[in-house]
Amino acid sequence: MATIDTNTGTSAKDHHDALKSMLRAVLTASKNLKKKVEAQYLASGPQNEELTSKLTRLGILEDAFQKIVEETSATPAGLEVAIQRLESFQDATRDDYTYMSDLGQQIAPEEEKKLLDAMEKQFKLIKDVQDFITGPDQSQSISAPIVDKLFWLRGQLKNKEIQLTEKLLQGTLDDPKDQKRLAKLTVDKLISDWEKATNVFVGQTQPILTGGDPQQIAVATSALFFVHRQLQTLYNNLNATVIQQPETIQI
Repeated sequence: MATIDTNTGTSAKDHHDALKSMLRAVLTASKNLKKKVEAQYLASGPQNEELTSKLTRLGILEDAFQKIVEETSATPAGLEVAIQRLESFQDATRDDYTYMSDLGQQIAPEEEKKLLDAMEKQFKLIKDVQDFITGPDQSQSISAPIVDKLFWLRGQLKNKEIQLTEKLLQGTLDDPKDQKRLAKLTVDKLISDWEKATNVFVGQTQPILTGGDPQQIAVATSALFFVHRQLQTLYNNLNATVIQQPETIQI
């Protein structure tokens, strides 16, 4: 049975189709702008090696991420994976799109605006789909397996540390029991274990980044950005917890 948003009547498949369609719109706008930029700047010779390199890299990422998103399932769990990949795509291509946008402002303002508009609509759509996934009715309607957000910590941290980490992903540690567990473990120990697990995971991705095919590289890049965002959230919430409970929790 399809999962339906009771407020809008929109199903997981509708949201999935919208995400794929919006990504195609971004890629189409990017393709049109790239044509203008290439025609203007690549004709002037080898001094544009930087542009050639950026366009080549961007093309590989666009093709790989499109394939990855297209292959996700039209379920709440599949939507979560698709969003993770799209957010990683935005992170991985932001500098290249900014570079192209700067070049296109003078020579192709219409194409440049269409790309920026498509990217803004994609950002808003992702937020809408996130609301759909985390809506109050979803906990009872999701039958597909939930994505393991802490896959990079499994086998590296003890269960007690993973439990604290899971809670820190959601916010500060407000439960006195959790605060005592953190105090016993120590903040330094938890951070050290995060860093060790991160280093292990980064090491595992290096052979893929240097010798994998475009799709494997895109998946590895997506996973690295995903872990990076999680670490930012964890450090922020851990710091806020320590500030709120300076007498209980020592660094």
